[in-house]
Amino acid sequence: MRCFYSLEDMNRQTVQRATVRFANRPLAKTKLIPVMLFETEISALVKLPDYVRNPELCMETLNRSKKSLLGRGGGFPLFGNDPHVSL
Repeated sequence: MRCFYSLEDMNRQTVQRATVRFANRPLAKTKLIPVMLFETEISALVKLPDYVRNPELCMETLNRSKKSLLGRGGGFPLFGNDPHVSL
């Protein structure tokens, strides 16, 4: 059982478990250790060009657009007010 003294303590413990404990723990079936596996794959990673946008930012923008358009009672301009089309 874990004890937390504050939200900051809970966050600190969570980060420690995710980045140290679980990252160095062998996976059940393959027995591979994620940290060591990542170290071998890091050379194969490719830096994306600057014009490629962060997908999280794109989704955040889309969600904000959906809320603002639907909040005004209108549909998406592309689809009008068709009740059969949902996003």
